Amino acid sequence: EDVDVRMTRQDMATSQAHMVQDSWEETDRPNREIERSSLLSSYDIQLTSNANGHDSIADPDEPCKQGASYCTGCSGFRLAMTPFPGFVFGLVGLTYYAEVFESPDASVVEVVLFHCIIGLLLVSYLQCLLLDPGTVPKRWHDAVVRSDATNRERYKICRKCNMYKPPRSHFDSITQRLVLNMDHFCPWVCNCVGFYNRKFFILFLFYVVLASLYFVLATLLRGLGHGPLNLMALLINSRGSPSPAKFMAFVFDSSLAVAVLGFLGVHLKFVFYNQTTLESDDTEYDVGWRRNVESVFGANAWLWLLPVVGQGPVGDGVHWPRNHAHAHELYEISVEPGIADDNDTEFEDG
Repeated sequence: EDVDVRMTRQDMATSQAHMVQDSWEETDRPNREIERSSLLSSYDIQLTSNANGHDSIADPDEPCKQGASYCTGCSGFRLAMTPFPGFVFGLVGLTYYAEVFESPDASVVEVVLFHCIIGLLLVSYLQCLLLDPGTVPKRWHDAVVRSDATNRERYKICRKCNMYKPPRSHFDSITQRLVLNMDHFCPWVCNCVGFYNRKFFILFLFYVVLASLYFVLATLLRGLGHGPLNLMALLINSRGSPSPAKFMAFVFDSSLAVAVLGFLGVHLKFVFYNQTTLESDDTEYDVGWRRNVESVFGANAWLWLLPVVGQGPVGDGVHWPRNHAHAHELYEISVEPGIADDNDTEFEDG
């Protein structure tokens, strides 16, 4: 009886794999439909349209890192339909104006340092906004389809896009992607936070806190330099008159620093233990703080605080080492082997 059950499961997995392969062969013909579905990165779309096959892999256990790609199919639509980037640039501009043009006692060193912080903040934001978070490589999916039934049983099939799901991947209903190492969809960056842009999301939070605290503390220290601290001393601009912009920036940055600092602390904790917002109680991928951090920020520690891609995060977002306590689960990823994952929730925001 057990043999019959296993054979039935293998037959179901094999049949479903053929269905998945057939659906992808039909989708491969019109490249326009692939881009609209947003299931692939721009790099994989080029591979499909060229049909060169040079980057195909024979074994799904082979590394298949894609590299960072910008301006994917749905980026323009997302940016055109949301006001959040305008809010971010407007709030940054308010703080910039108050510090550079409305602070009479700011020294040249202070202004230069502030410009550096604001520059790092804006570049981090743009990187997170425009970078593809990472989608399942089609060559990895094809390798799973071509593999034997026993190998296919290790992976679930996403019922939203009919692709095999690597560990830690989830389907995001807003960007319509099966996202590698998905953390959450963030409306402020108009993008899903995943494997390739998670570093820049955390750096964005870090530099928001740093810029806000810098302006608030610098304003307070300048006020103390003129005698007993009072509200009017904080709000005087370079012309010696009250500054509404400086007042609004001070109130806003004080609140923002407190709120985002707690949010930043939570995400740094997730990085330290190799977790995500969707895996906040999961410890199976904790392989030591250094390797955990490298899987987000990359191997070069000199680049951790810089919003540059460099070599990207360590790994490919598809294969994840487990710690010793969960090593035996390496080949027990799927509860229902090879069967479509009906519990794959559409995550819309964090």
